[in-house]
Amino acid sequence: MYSVVANEIVDGGRPYVDAVERKPPLLFWTCAAVFKIAGKFNWKALHIVALVWTLCAMAGLYVIGRELFDRNTGLIAALFYSVFQPWWTWKNLSFDGEMLMNLPIIWAWAIAFRRSSSRLRPELFAAGALLGAAFLLKQPAAIAAVPLGIYLLLPSYRASRSLTRTNSIIQAAMLTAGFFAALGLVTIVLWKQGILHEAFYWTIADHDVPHVFWQKGIVNTLTFLGACLPLVIGAIMACRDKDDIWAGRTGRTNSAFRAACCLGDRRCSGRSLLPSLLRPIDPSPRTARGTVLRTTLVADDAAAPLAPTTCGDLRVAGSHGYCLLNRTLDRAGSAARAV
Repeated sequence: MYSVVANEIVDGGRPYVDAVERKPPLLFWTCAAVFKIAGKFNWKALHIVALVWTLCAMAGLYVIGRELFDRNTGLIAALFYSVFQPWWTWKNLSFDGEMLMNLPIIWAWAIAFRRSSSRLRPELFAAGALLGAAFLLKQPAAIAAVPLGIYLLLPSYRASRSLTRTNSIIQAAMLTAGFFAALGLVTIVLWKQGILHEAFYWTIADHDVPHVFWQKGIVNTLTFLGACLPLVIGAIMACRDKDDIWAGRTGRTNSAFRAACCLGDRRCSGRSLLPSLLRPIDPSPRTARGTVLRTTLVADDAAAPLAPTTCGDLRVAGSHGYCLLNRTLDRAGSAARAV
């Protein structure tokens, strides 16, 4: 359906009027740009762009891992994204909103985690604009902006960078301004095209839930947990060893809890629950949920290093499932050296 709307735009049509789909406009404009350059209904070109898009997202994860921990962490984060991104079904190979929104989200967080001596950090405006672009690609992506704003206001963040409360508020305002600047720009474009009302209706207003399928929700949730069982086990182990893992990280724990309160973005209607619940909360941000969870559980600098007994030599960032993997590898390596 996205390609139908995109090709209608190539022919001079308008989304939400000449072809109706309830996704945000930037998704259609992106696909339309590909078809405009490569030709209408050029699936090969679309898949090539999807491949490049995924590689750029992997590069962003590498930058985050390297900045926060080390090169190996970045490489492993990128590897996990490449494994989980086309996860489970061939449908996830499509150039869809979930794939598209990941790239701006990842690079927005990469900018936010970047070490900077500036007290104003004007680059956060670009990070906010990227988060706004992510929202304009897929609505739930806006959730990823919430924990990032909280992160910039945390006392632990201010302490690690020797900032005052005023500096922290200014940085959060810079992020917010970038987000709404992106939304404002697209709003102006839609207004000039005469489709602002239609765009708002189809992307925001027409998302009611006429019926909640509780049985389907329970079944899909159990399937979701089963698919993520290694990560669930890792999370249990992380909670059991919380004194080691979260030593000196109280602020980030609180941030993660607050971010978890923002995760109720999916509906229980049959038309949207199945695709979302069949995607795992993977160590790399495949979904908005994964993004929020991963990015709120990592350190912002080397001032609070991971305990060596927690994650071994690999020190994989973000997911508790990583810690389980590293413990296994660490013990295997110790056994091999003993032999």
